Amino acid sequence: MLYSILTVYISSTTTVILLATLTADGKSSESHRPLVK
Repeated sequence: MLYSILTVYISSTTTVILLATLTADGKSSESHRPLVK
């Protein structure tokens, strides 16, 4: 039970970090953002 909660926590944290990276990336290079809508 605790393991599954930990897995969800880690994956959501990874998703947040990825989203933040993508957002920062998009802001720094507004001209060419391939798959972002």
